[in-house]
Amino acid sequence: MLRHFADSEVFLCRHVITQEKVIIEKFTYEMPAPTLLMSYISRQSMNRKILSGISTMHHTINVIRKPGFTWFVAEYIKDEAPMMKIQGNPLPPPQAKYLFYLMTQTLLILHNHYISLNDWRPENFVLCDTIFKFVNYSALLPISQVSNEDKVSFVGDPKWMAPEALLSKTYNLITADIWCLGLYLHFMLTGELLFQKSRKLYQDLHKFKYKIPEGIDPAPGDLISKILVLDPNKRIKIRDILAHKFLSPSVPFPIIRIILERTPEMLEWMDFFDYDIQTVFDKIRSLTVDDSTMIFELCSKCIEKGRRPSDFGKTLKINREERDKRNFYLPDHLLFENEPKAVKFDLPPIKKKSNNARQKSARLHKLLNVCTAEITKRDPTINHVDAFIEDTNF
Repeated sequence: MLRHFADSEVFLCRHVITQEKVIIEKFTYEMPAPTLLMSYISRQSMNRKILSGISTMHHTINVIRKPGFTWFVAEYIKDEAPMMKIQGNPLPPPQAKYLFYLMTQTLLILHNHYISLNDWRPENFVLCDTIFKFVNYSALLPISQVSNEDKVSFVGDPKWMAPEALLSKTYNLITADIWCLGLYLHFMLTGELLFQKSRKLYQDLHKFKYKIPEGIDPAPGDLISKILVLDPNKRIKIRDILAHKFLSPSVPFPIIRIILERTPEMLEWMDFFDYDIQTVFDKIRSLTVDDSTMIFELCSKCIEKGRRPSDFGKTLKINREERDKRNFYLPDHLLFENEPKAVKFDLPPIKKKSNNARQKSARLHKLLNVCTAEITKRDPTINHVDAFIEDTNF
């Protein structure tokens, strides 16, 4: 197990036939499932489908929904490192500039889809080669005006949150995201968190004014100063960030390209799994994800490593139903080895009401009936007590 969330667990698994590693986020529930949980899973499924083609988002290669569980199967990121490794090790300015550009461009794409990144904790990002990946789809929220009036706690780290998210009654997710961009640019250039101690954070925010640290060039220092402004209405807009001299000239944003070619190697793999390659191509073009598109992507990685179907022994080109029963476990068409079983948490037993409580309830109910009857005799139009009893299911 890699991570544990309130409703799901994340595992590193290996596909037995192709031997490729994948990341699986598993949701397990009993039917009928809670409405809020199913709505949340549906929203995450849609977000993954829309955003999975963005190079800086964790790429989802399959979504499996069955009665009782949902699996999100995603790419395995090789040579990844947590974003917090930057602490104490500032990045060279050109690398910081490029990563900040990717982060800003990613945020613009999300905002164009009316989605907020919301949770900016470093553990939600991983660094790999010259790119970063955002890996926590659970954190994404629809853009809206957020109220703090009924909140008793916050999800996230206050050091990575906008001041209005902590100090104001309401705040806007767009301007809050922009503040966090400034936190990361400062972090990447200095190797230090802007706010070190959470206990002093509220006090520091009330009188905050960004001072450009020594050693930072004027261009990025000017940009950070325009981002880290306490008043969200005076904060620089995201398109103005991309047009700032620090990011000029810009480079093309990298995109994921799935090469759809009928190479002999790919045809051999598709024949091995008994899939029609044209059908798979059509699904990929329509942004459909299922077992066949997942197998196509895993086979592409096998081809890059020089592996062929003959390396795995007997062919799978037999009766599909027979093959599924013999070679795959639930969910259908997937077989992963060395999977730890999901942890099951038992709820505490419900305490039964005592006889004394039942007797008190019965006496109170009888008393209310008497009072209601007496009030009705005096004035038949008075019926608010009956309404109260009916509405509260007393």
